[in-house]
Amino acid sequence: WQASMMKLPVDVMVSSMESIIKTMHEIQVKSRMDHAARDGGEPDDGNTRVVGDVFKHSIMPLLGMFNIPRNVFASSMETISKSIKEINEEPAEIVSDDDQEALVRSFDRCIVPLSLEETKLEKEAIAAESVKGCSRSMLWKIGRSGRIEFHRKWRATFDYRIGEDVDAINSPCIPNFITVRDGPKPSGSTQKLNIHFELERDYSNGELAFIYDRWGGEKDEVFVDGKLLAPVSGAGEGMFKHVELLLKDTSSGKHVISITASGDVDADGHRIDYFELVAFEDAKDATKSLAAAGTGKSS
Repeated sequence: WQASMMKLPVDVMVSSMESIIKTMHEIQVKSRMDHAARDGGEPDDGNTRVVGDVFKHSIMPLLGMFNIPRNVFASSMETISKSIKEINEEPAEIVSDDDQEALVRSFDRCIVPLSLEETKLEKEAIAAESVKGCSRSMLWKIGRSGRIEFHRKWRATFDYRIGEDVDAINSPCIPNFITVRDGPKPSGSTQKLNIHFELERDYSNGELAFIYDRWGGEKDEVFVDGKLLAPVSGAGEGMFKHVELLLKDTSSGKHVISITASGDVDADGHRIDYFELVAFEDAKDATKSLAAAGTGKSS
């Protein structure tokens, strides 16, 4: 469609030039015929010949030029009508919603695009609005928005253990910047962050949610006990995104949530303000809401 539209001005210009040339040729022929007819008639005096020459060389071409816009306009409209008809007859290319979303993301240089499979996994893990409305209790929280910067030497892997920090909310001893592999290594950052914690009981699919605030356009990957929970897309360079991921069946005992970042963007990493693990207080309501979100029915 775009290619056809690009041809439109060229066709109009060519057709217009043809009309102009044809009209000018008609003007010249008519002028010559009038001149010949006048030469074959009765002789004129000097003043009459001067007036005739002025009329022949100035007035007649000017009068003839008034025909150009009409011819050009008619020819141009015919070309435009023909081109639009060709455009309308071209079959429309069908693009699925998933393909369109992936295409839009691929053109945003500030956001690392996810594959269609990764996008599907992210959507499945992100807590639905019906689940977010359920009552919940906080199991643990690390950091807060605008917390104090963490000034420590860069580490490829940083292990943080719940319960060992003096002030886990206001001044946690945990990196606030996740770097991509082979990127710069600024102070207070890490390439892989491991959060170690322990659960007192078993939790079913969708009863726990891992929450964190992040910035930037890099792609995150969140793992639970070494297994990929979900890839997480960024919002763009310098842009904020709130993330809530539902955990699958999780037994009592010790566990590790890990976060890595990847992607070729200028920032080579992104900031994270805080981390939180919450449990839905009414397990039946949470599970029911999750099932309703998956089937599209309200609980």
